[in-house]
Amino acid sequence: NLEYVKTFWYTVMMGVQDDEITQRKGGVGVLYVVGVSISDFSRALVLESKKMVVPGLPIRPVGAHICFADNRLKQVFSMLLAAAPKQVRLHMRLYVGSHVECQYQLNSYGISED
Repeated sequence: NLEYVKTFWYTVMMGVQDDEITQRKGGVGVLYVVGVSISDFSRALVLESKKMVVPGLPIRPVGAHICFADNRLKQVFSMLLAAAPKQVRLHMRLYVGSHVECQYQLNSYGISED
């Protein structure tokens, strides 16, 4: 659904519109798909989102934390990460677990639920 892409875009824009440091140095993203199964992913939506959103981001992505509960998603993300350049792999973290487990991992990096 393209509404998710629009929501993401709005959230990013509101978060960095007045933050020059983040715009200059870059930001770390969090993809939180705990409670989402692999059957919920639409390959077409992911590709379309990438084409529309990534080139126009007002910040430079410098890292990401990806949280999910479905072990099949771990296989997918692990394969993508293995194929990524070393510089990308160094700044990506994958977490598998329940909501509480993922929140605990994110909190260890100073990323709160709020």
